Amino acid sequence: DGWEFEIDTLDLDAEGYKLVFEDNFDGDSLDMDTWTYRATGQRRDGVNDPGMVSVEDGNLVIRGEYVENGPYGDKWHAGMIALNEWYARGYMEIKAKCVDPSYGFWSAFWIQGSSPYKAEDSQGGIGPGGTELDILESNCPDGMASHNLYCAGIKGLTPPEGSTFSSYNS
Repeated sequence: DGWEFEIDTLDLDAEGYKLVFEDNFDGDSLDMDTWTYRATGQRRDGVNDPGMVSVEDGNLVIRGEYVENGPYGDKWHAGMIALNEWYARGYMEIKAKCVDPSYGFWSAFWIQGSSPYKAEDSQGGIGPGGTELDILESNCPDGMASHNLYCAGIKGLTPPEGSTFSSYNS
């Protein structure tokens, strides 16, 4: 039921890098010392629900499911998690299988600074608020994946009308 992407990879020169975090999801539940449920509750037209996150056979599984008579009414539920510890630099790798986006789901893997949408914090992505870097977003009906940068306070660039930040999409 998922889209499979063939992605060309670069041979990374790992000299100078050291492994500081790895999770192969070997247990039978999410390690809550490492992870947290992110933005639980109502979000846009759906609900972020910790019950949609599980660990099965060495895989993190984040499901989407229509729930009737839930605490937020009849809505789609999905999960979202985040690391408890923040990392500022490094090399990151993920192996993922995304659901067919024509179902209306939005699969993503991203890193985000503490305040990328406020110009005084982000300062164009180089300030302490940082930027949001969407490494993988799969929400296009044609099965394409996108990569995005979001930040505020880029000198000489005015955000689109109705927005406080600018974005670059590829």
